[in-house]
Amino acid sequence: RIEFDGLLERFIARLKTYGQDVGEQQLAEGFVRMAADVFWLLAYHDPQDRLSSDKPTPAQIRRKISHARIHEAFWLALQDAQVQERVLAALREKWWPTMSEPMSSELGGDLATAVEALIEAIADDGFVYQPWQIATYVTALRTKPLVILAGVSGTGKSKLPKLVAQFTGGCMERIAVRPDWTDSSEVLGYADIQGRFRPGVFLQTAAAATAHPGDYYVALIDEMNLARVEHYFAEVLSAIEDRRPATGGGFMSGPLFSQHSRETYGDWASQCLPENLGVVGTVNMDDSAHGFSRKVLDRAFTIELSEVDLSFAATPRQGAAAKPIQKWPRRFWQGAASRLAELDQQSASYHAQAERATNLLQQVNDCLMRSQLQVGYRTRDEVILFLIHADEVVESFRTREGDKVDPLDVAILMKVLPRIVGGSQALRATLIGLMGLASQGQPLRSDEEADDLVAEWSKARRADSMEGRRLPRTCARLCLMWDRLQSEGYTAFWI
Repeated sequence: RIEFDGLLERFIARLKTYGQDVGEQQLAEGFVRMAADVFWLLAYHDPQDRLSSDKPTPAQIRRKISHARIHEAFWLALQDAQVQERVLAALREKWWPTMSEPMSSELGGDLATAVEALIEAIADDGFVYQPWQIATYVTALRTKPLVILAGVSGTGKSKLPKLVAQFTGGCMERIAVRPDWTDSSEVLGYADIQGRFRPGVFLQTAAAATAHPGDYYVALIDEMNLARVEHYFAEVLSAIEDRRPATGGGFMSGPLFSQHSRETYGDWASQCLPENLGVVGTVNMDDSAHGFSRKVLDRAFTIELSEVDLSFAATPRQGAAAKPIQKWPRRFWQGAASRLAELDQQSASYHAQAERATNLLQQVNDCLMRSQLQVGYRTRDEVILFLIHADEVVESFRTREGDKVDPLDVAILMKVLPRIVGGSQALRATLIGLMGLASQGQPLRSDEEADDLVAEWSKARRADSMEGRRLPRTCARLCLMWDRLQSEGYTAFWI
């Protein structure tokens, strides 16, 4: 352990080189907030030595710094000039964005412009995705850091997270699931026979994200359901529900390990899910894979990528220059809230989205109740938050042809339909009700009406969207599920 008293003065001197006069008081206040974001997670310090909650003086901050002890490895890293520049740049971006011009490697403007640039960059690179799929992926991760990408093989489930990370200046770590994962030892880690802790692949990714707060990380859990997700990922699923506001914005969890693990796991025991880490799983639903429990589905946004149009030939533009990487600032990935209670519920935008989503979900629950599959408060809150976040990039919710896609339609497709599986009479009644809601706003009354709707869908070449319906994409998927139920006696959301 090495004391780092005097670091504050060095940071003040370096920050003043950015070109504008900033008082020592302002710099000191910003430094202690940055220290709370970065250093206190790594350092030992005296928890009784609290700073004043209003405006701590530079002297108080210096005393706080002198009482902390940072690990030698982190101290040595901070001596590196490049590391110092990254820390200073992150500090400037967060607390003094007007001190100088934005960094050339970072993207200015708003999120809507950034998402449009992302859609264009992916298309120009020769990859085929609908604009609304990319907008949905970004919006879902901002709403909750657990997204499942499902669909037939070869539709770009693993490629999408890589492309988004590539063109937004983020980082992606691929974690390949093995069928023999029956607990979290490979994911989080374990103590070997000599008592040494061996961190797992996911824990190392979480630590890397914590060490680089200016970068957005995605842990890609490839072939997520080769093993039972609720067995090897239980602690992570629980931590995602335990998120709370982070000091630097966004939302982070508590420690991934329980309190009694601290002696065995050392510093790793305090590792949490940082606010700059998203979890994306890819799945193929076939005989070699496991199904998902309702516990997993309730905690995730499920995006289907089975839409294939082989007639659409996307190739990189001849002679076009490669798109430069436009690094997204951290705020682009930070959602407005993790729970509805954290939002301004008096705003007109909140009321509009909350009323629209709640009214539909109440009707949906009336249908789901027949087969005991109704959604709860978590799903309601996440649908509303998804709609609020989608409002920021609503122009990107469109097809390649320019037709608008309703974010509420997409939300129902992601959060409700994956729950439906089976072949009972109760499930038939549920499907008939939902098909009516999605097509005309009222439940259908008989099998014959459902068959007529499916016949209309078949005449439209079994399209992924039934235009003119209340929820076009949800309606089309329900027709597919009803058709499968009629022909096979069993149905599910998954293809």
